[in-house]
Amino acid sequence: MAGGQMLVIFRQSRNHEEAKRLLDFLASRPVATRLTLPIRSVLPAFRGVEEFPEFSGEPARVFHARMIERAMAPDAVPYWEEIRRDLVTLLDTALLTNAPLEAQLRQANEHWSNLAEEYR
Repeated sequence: MAGGQMLVIFRQSRNHEEAKRLLDFLASRPVATRLTLPIRSVLPAFRGVEEFPEFSGEPARVFHARMIERAMAPDAVPYWEEIRRDLVTLLDTALLTNAPLEAQLRQANEHWSNLAEEYR
């Protein structure tokens, strides 16, 4: 779905074939169109979606679709998993111990900034 929804199958998933069938169903033109109709900022991820009759008369969706066709994915962030893991640990610690979150976030942000510098 273009505009914010991502459908994925994790490597550790047990039922890859069933998951793939579900994703194929959800991403099919009729289902994806029906799912996205009520959400004005989301479109089914098909080229030419702005020509679908379901979206006729909606200039905002046409504009959105044309922007998406020109969009490029950002480069992968190699340390993203480390940031995610740090953040989960930080939040868990703060919630379980009532530790002051602001100081921990400042320290984590400094660490993440250093990580970013290493990859530049």
